Amino acid sequence: MLGVPGLAELLGGAWPTAYGWALAALAIPILLTADTLHKAHRRPSARCWRRVLSRRG
Repeated sequence: MLGVPGLAELLGGAWPTAYGWALAALAIPILLTADTLHKAHRRPSARCWRRVLSRRG
């Protein structure tokens, strides 16, 4: 809706500032990094699985 000037004015909207664009651009790599770290933290190590499997046999 920001691209339609009359509607943007009616709703009190405007294009983001340079600061807003910078924050939006930084959000993507920050989110991907946080997701990768979370998945790495939750993933059991290969050694752990070897111990579990060796106990069954």
